[in-house]
Amino acid sequence: MAKKATKRKSAGARSRNVTAARLERARLILQAFRSRAFRLRATAFGILGIIFLLLVGGAGAFVFAPQITLSDFYTEGEIDRRIKDIEGELAPILAARSKRAESQSAYDEQFSNIVTPAYNQYNTILRKYAPERKRGSSRSRVASVPPEAAIGRPSVTIGESNIDHPEAVASQLATLDKGNDPGVWIAVSNSKRSSPSYYFVPWEKLPQLKNEIDSVKIAPLVLPVPPQIEDETKEITQRADLLQSAVDQLRGEKTARALAAMVGHKAEPKSDSPSGDVAKTTSDVPLAQILQTNVTRFGTIIMITFLVSILTPLYRYNIRLATYYDARADVLDLLNTKLESVGFVELAAALTPAYDFGKAPATPIEQIIELARQLADKSKPHTKSE
Repeated sequence: MAKKATKRKSAGARSRNVTAARLERARLILQAFRSRAFRLRATAFGILGIIFLLLVGGAGAFVFAPQITLSDFYTEGEIDRRIKDIEGELAPILAARSKRAESQSAYDEQFSNIVTPAYNQYNTILRKYAPERKRGSSRSRVASVPPEAAIGRPSVTIGESNIDHPEAVASQLATLDKGNDPGVWIAVSNSKRSSPSYYFVPWEKLPQLKNEIDSVKIAPLVLPVPPQIEDETKEITQRADLLQSAVDQLRGEKTARALAAMVGHKAEPKSDSPSGDVAKTTSDVPLAQILQTNVTRFGTIIMITFLVSILTPLYRYNIRLATYYDARADVLDLLNTKLESVGFVELAAALTPAYDFGKAPATPIEQIIELARQLADKSKPHTKSE
């Protein structure tokens, strides 16, 4: 009896070990099925992404075909090269001009900061005796004073030479002779950044004005040294103007060609264009461009159609095969439940979709051949009747 019990125990242990080994193998197979299904689906979605990109690229090529083929007919490389060469020759001249302008502007600003306070003193005094006016066409605010358009040559000018010598200005006013005019014109130069101011002072107010200017205290001004700027020669100026005109004309020609290509008309080159051999007659360009644009459009569509017809069966194959492996994995999962008694074969048949990929779609060439065959078949009866 003891021997029989021992045998039964050992048989039960072997059975349990066999079951455990089978379960482990089933688990490994299940993982393999799931892994294969995942890889196949990833591949299928990658193919689907490629198809989507091809369709988007084809739509872009169809829409932008005129711009793609534009450069083949309206070559702008030579014009761009000429513009670059001319701008390279023009750059040093413009740089020198800019440097001179910066130096002069810095000098004018420094000069203005020094002399403006002194000029303001003179303007403040003169406004007490006469309205300040500029040269122009506006009417005078005082009827007895000539209009601004009739401003004559000033009898006294306050400028750089006497701005810090009010006594000299007063002395000059004292030496004026009264003529037939009702008064005297006095000009204040102001800074280099603003126009002079003019004052028409009646003779009866002139002595009082002289005394007030004579009492002004202005410290001697230390004016800045003008920058040593070498003026641009006439030849350089003419050369710069000519180069700038050539650049503007080349750019205008480039724009005209682009617009002509967009509206489908030829761009007539100018007879005096500086681009030389770049300006060529393009009377046959629009038709050729239209043909090439259509070839680009429909050629791209045909090529994408071929690629999509190749990739679509691959996508279908990977998706269905992934579904097949998922179904096998589901069967292995169900074998660990109460449905184990149904059996693997029955569960697999119930859960696995039919592994029939169906007939592959016809390629464009096959469709064209079939269409030609149908047309030929339709034309045969008419031939016989004739």
